[in-house]
Amino acid sequence: MKTRKALKLSIAVCLGSTASFSIAQSSLTMYGRADASIGREIDSNGQFREGQGEGSLLGFKGKEDLGGGYSVFFDLQSSITLQNGVQTGGTGVNGPAGFFDSKSIIGVQNEYGSIDAGRKLTPAWVVFLMGDPWGTYSYVSRNNAGLHANHLFSSARNQNAGSVNLNYDGFFASVQVAQSDPKVVWATPPVIQTALVKNITVTGSLPVSAAAGYSKGPVYFGVGYEATAYSTKALGATAIYDWGIVKASFGVQAGGYTAPGTDKMQVKAINMLAGLYVPMGTGTWLFSYDVLNTKTLNAAGGYDSYTTYPWISRKLGAGYQYYLSKATFLYADLVYDRRAPSGRAGWDVGMSHHF
Repeated sequence: MKTRKALKLSIAVCLGSTASFSIAQSSLTMYGRADASIGREIDSNGQFREGQGEGSLLGFKGKEDLGGGYSVFFDLQSSITLQNGVQTGGTGVNGPAGFFDSKSIIGVQNEYGSIDAGRKLTPAWVVFLMGDPWGTYSYVSRNNAGLHANHLFSSARNQNAGSVNLNYDGFFASVQVAQSDPKVVWATPPVIQTALVKNITVTGSLPVSAAAGYSKGPVYFGVGYEATAYSTKALGATAIYDWGIVKASFGVQAGGYTAPGTDKMQVKAINMLAGLYVPMGTGTWLFSYDVLNTKTLNAAGGYDSYTTYPWISRKLGAGYQYYLSKATFLYADLVYDRRAPSGRAGWDVGMSHHF
């Protein structure tokens, strides 16, 4: 009897130890962002609206240690429109995105980098955004169709994609290749198709995006290149230096659209943006100046400047983020674009909470 009790106790102890070991080697995290604002966009006929700045999202990510410095990870992220509770999504050539439209990847990693598969931001677009103090949030950024803002010649995200990402001692490099079959490609079309070029469709060309650079201490420098499934290409670079009392950024991108079967760009543009981050008290001041010039091919084979807003822009932005805690801040932004035909000034005020 004593032997049987001892055996049961030993088994229980072993099982308990195994369970503890498994939990210690695996992790599951829920994370997200809740953001809401009110304001008025440039060229909006004075209309006020409720919206969101950097956007709201809900995500789940996990990691399992495989030993030997290797681990498996996944990341599922869904965009949410906070003001009405609707999953944001988007529309590509194959219809609306799924629930985890923002990111849905699985991969393996070690100290030198990772390999992943699924849907996520393109490496080039990440580099492009680094130059903008506002990133993807606020009317300061989103109201412009420039390469820094609304992916003029970039798809922003690809699905059915595989990525190789290297990161060692500050140096980084990423290459992403997506499936080229028009029947399965889902990507947000570059916004150039909304006005300058009508009815852009997936051509079956291989979507490729790559980035490389250095990020360590006060220095960031990155270069990105992207060729989309929509016959557009973009090339750009971003440089950032942080002195502590102020951080400065500068980004430049050039891109264009070449119709299938032709050898000359029908539309091309260049976008330059300079930004400043100035910490003050419990918050940070943000400033930026954005220049966008777009040209279109004429009948003589030359290029004419395109003067319709927002495809040409001279935009000055200023904002302040006041931190209530490490996870929550209030923000207010002002923007003025002298190239807008009317309503040249825009603004927003809001709150963002990260969890």
